[in-house]
Amino acid sequence: MTIVEVFPPYIYSIRYGDGNEKDEYYRLLGLWTDVDYLAGYFESNYSRMVPEVWGNDIEPEIVASQAFNEAYELENTFEELSWNTAHDLYPDYDDFFKPLDGEFVYEWELIPMKAYGPRKPSLLRMYAIKMGSNCYLITGGGIKISRTMQEDPCLNKELDKIKKVRSFLREQGIEAREDF
Repeated sequence: MTIVEVFPPYIYSIRYGDGNEKDEYYRLLGLWTDVDYLAGYFESNYSRMVPEVWGNDIEPEIVASQAFNEAYELENTFEELSWNTAHDLYPDYDDFFKPLDGEFVYEWELIPMKAYGPRKPSLLRMYAIKMGSNCYLITGGGIKISRTMQEDPCLNKELDKIKKVRSFLREQGIEAREDF
């Protein structure tokens, strides 16, 4: 596991494995802007889309297009937030990331966080660990088509990744940005 700079000193990302893989930030954006991946994902997961959230007339091709556009908007949002944060303007990264509820609700260090894509409802999620004021370490992410993270097998794996990264950080004595 390696920590990679994305928008230093604010956004970092985990690279899992031996270094030949992309870090999570760029891996996710790569998947989310791959038309073939998105089409396949929504075709194979169409039956799991919650009608209460997405409506009854949702078509996989339309949702794939929405996710594709949302990915570009999310990438632009990260760049804009980096500029804002560097110039003490709002919104900044602390405005953008929200605490991950559930089992992490009472955590006070290495706090698991989530970021949504810019649309409502948002298909995309990026998960991170808060390393300090306006400093986040991206641990993974996914496409959210169910009501909760726990109901989605793909997103449920992201909970395991968060736990794995938190353990890694503790083992390495990394508690804040200054420890990178």
